[in-house]
Amino acid sequence: MLRYRVAVLLLMFLFVGVGVHQKITVFNYNYILAGLALLFSYVSATTINDIVDKKIDKINHPHGLGRPLVSGEANEKELYVLNIITSILALVIVIPIGWNAVAIMSISLLISYIYSIEPIKISYRTHFAHIFLSIAYVLVPYCLGVFTASKNFIQGDFIFMSAFTILFFGRIILKDFRDRRGDSKYGKPTFLLKYGKNATCLISVISVAVGNFILMFYAFDFGPLLLGILQVYFLCIYFMAYLLWKAPTPEKEQESIGIGAKMGNGLILTILGLLVLQEYGAPKAHSIFFASIVTLMFLVSFTLLLKNPKLANVGYRG
Repeated sequence: MLRYRVAVLLLMFLFVGVGVHQKITVFNYNYILAGLALLFSYVSATTINDIVDKKIDKINHPHGLGRPLVSGEANEKELYVLNIITSILALVIVIPIGWNAVAIMSISLLISYIYSIEPIKISYRTHFAHIFLSIAYVLVPYCLGVFTASKNFIQGDFIFMSAFTILFFGRIILKDFRDRRGDSKYGKPTFLLKYGKNATCLISVISVAVGNFILMFYAFDFGPLLLGILQVYFLCIYFMAYLLWKAPTPEKEQESIGIGAKMGNGLILTILGLLVLQEYGAPKAHSIFFASIVTLMFLVSFTLLLKNPKLANVGYRG
């Protein structure tokens, strides 16, 4: 139930929260506890969601990859038991960090339940589903990172949180493309099904552009050259959004989304590395060299995936 791509993303946002507070270069056992709590809370969320969406998953994930109810590897009772165990662990394991951390994990678990379960069932609320997912995937781990690192928020936190949440919203709203068949059959009113492909792509691009603007002009004091290097990721993401809009088949859509998501991950990793170097007091030339090398590696990957997009499709489905 721990789908590795999302698990890694949660950990990255956790450590961005730590990195903004310049506490990431000193080892702290609480970082391990915070990371484990996030993973437990994610398993809790996936178990309850898989139980509720079993019929939809049989259409969207017919081969049962990562869906044990569909593949027959588990039954509902086993998932309920796993849900209870992981929910308890997610709360208990952060007690040494402090009650702020317990509160954050409580919010995370609450979101997972109201997202999937009646009477609220936010996953069926067209205009709120992706907002709550963005909160769960970005704000929760980031805030947990802040409370683990320093206990208090600073002005920069609100800039980073808003930028990354808006960026992630632009990414997660594209999830509806993957699940379109099952959602349509069972009447799930997703944004894509209600407003269409053009509107979904437009909202995604606008969200990425707004997040891009906030990060580049308010979040960093890296200097123009480093900010220019980071723009390479955004240019690739915009290009893949264009290819998604023009994609003639669902397979091509998934390939475009997968490649764009990979470049988004590269952006977060590069920013995280720059925060580490900043905390170490590294010379600006070292930061530029690091960002250039990592960006070049992702550009090479980006080019190879464009030539062989089936690899991106497999990677995206994870």
